[in-house]
Amino acid sequence: PKPTGITELLVSQACESHELVLDYFAGSGTTGHAAINLNREDGGQRKFILVEMGEYFDTVLVPRLKKVTYS
Repeated sequence: PKPTGITELLVSQACESHELVLDYFAGSGTTGHAAINLNREDGGQRKFILVEMGEYFDTVLVPRLKKVTYS
């Protein structure tokens, strides 16, 4: 996984607080994690679409985003 801080910096510079973030290679979900963190920090309404074909979608990506969302 990439560091969340770097991804947060990229997302905050690339889009406004109400835009959509698209990640075609979601991997472990770092981009979604960063969008959620930024929304909490600045009250934004960023939405994200993550695309992943790997088998770890259900075992890594979804549990990570659920944990970040509900914690």
